[in-house]
Amino acid sequence: MNEELPDGMSYYESDGKLVIRKKWPKASGYFGTVLSAAFIIISFFAPDVKENILFQAAFIAAALCGAYWSICFIKNSTYIIISPEYLEIMIRPLAWSGNKKIRIHDLKQFFVKEHLHDNAEKLSITLRYEDKSGEDHVLLSGFQSTEEPLFLENKIEEILGIENDHRFESPYQTKSC
Repeated sequence: MNEELPDGMSYYESDGKLVIRKKWPKASGYFGTVLSAAFIIISFFAPDVKENILFQAAFIAAALCGAYWSICFIKNSTYIIISPEYLEIMIRPLAWSGNKKIRIHDLKQFFVKEHLHDNAEKLSITLRYEDKSGEDHVLLSGFQSTEEPLFLENKIEEILGIENDHRFESPYQTKSC
């Protein structure tokens, strides 16, 4: 397990489990911090906002939500934990949606999927898995390029002894990994 890891990723063994850690992009958090500070400043100093308590409360609420979002992007990491019984996704240290616990024997195959949204300007990249019944599910999302999810797909399949079928779904073309 000495291969080159994508930036922001590391892995280690702990208590008989393999743990893969993916850091979140801190730049998004820093941008959100600046934006949240701007909302706070506007809520207290902009005359139109300051005079309307409901409008001011909305600005403060938006700033607080933005601040939490920003802190999560600065501090959080996603942990992929593989044990003999489960594949677990944990987001820590701050609460965030996306935690999962999947029984290993329910997993059939992993693959990466690109999805072009209706406005054709935003591309989503997800790491997905197919269960034994043939249904596919999102394991992880929010990737900026295919490098990280392809690495994770290959590493998880290698650890679990699943043969890589080189499945890659894209709105542009189907290609092998």
